[in-house]
Amino acid sequence: GANSNCNSGAHCRGSIYSVDRLESGPEEIRHCSTCRCCVPFLPRSLGVLLPPRNHHVNKSEDMKEPLKVAVPVVFVFGGPGSGKGTQCMKIVKKYDFTHISSGDLLREEVQAGTDRGKEINEIMKKGDLVPLDVVLQLLKEAIRKKLATAKGYLIDGYPRNVEQGERFEKEVCKCTDLVYFEVTDETMKKRLLARGQTSGRVDDNEETIKNRIKTFRDESAPVIEKYNAIVHKISAEEDEEKVFQMVVPVFDKIVESKATAK
Repeated sequence: GANSNCNSGAHCRGSIYSVDRLESGPEEIRHCSTCRCCVPFLPRSLGVLLPPRNHHVNKSEDMKEPLKVAVPVVFVFGGPGSGKGTQCMKIVKKYDFTHISSGDLLREEVQAGTDRGKEINEIMKKGDLVPLDVVLQLLKEAIRKKLATAKGYLIDGYPRNVEQGERFEKEVCKCTDLVYFEVTDETMKKRLLARGQTSGRVDDNEETIKNRIKTFRDESAPVIEKYNAIVHKISAEEDEEKVFQMVVPVFDKIVESKATAK
């Protein structure tokens, strides 16, 4: 039932949380999230966000225990224009790893037209961030689907910050390695401007590019520092074939060390 102390006008339904209607302002929403009634698991770092209605996150069962994964789980890191997407495709082809992109998972869920997908679509249309609980649930489902057959996982474009990494390891599974494709700001800018000319992408103009690079630098530094013990830095300044020549010995080692640890 509703918590009598909560004055937001939202209705609490216990362990599976949802908000049917909210007519209050941001201050009350923030107050409501701190009382841990209507929005008990809302991540602070995502700001004032309402979780999608009926997206069936069951914290007590599904997200409680992390998965036991016997193969490498690799966070793939790189700024916009670093070429990490191309390298991921090459790694998948050579090592038969499973490539999981949080952005792709969100888009696929929207295209599938599920209740959860419709809620995600509404959030994204408003330009809001999708709650971290939803992203983690999608990542966990994608990893679980391939548990019996996967030779390794590439987690592409995640985590964006330290909290996301910590939540992933606590609720989804342990990360074994982080591969960071390093490029200078100048190289990223050149590549993105060139891509913008050929693709006509609106987010590839100079001002937007500068902002994207700055955001990446600000967010990525603490993550790389946190995972320092398992980071493999690869210079991605050269063309894709030369970069992949540097990727191969790194992934040979990742695969070998996990096999030895079994």
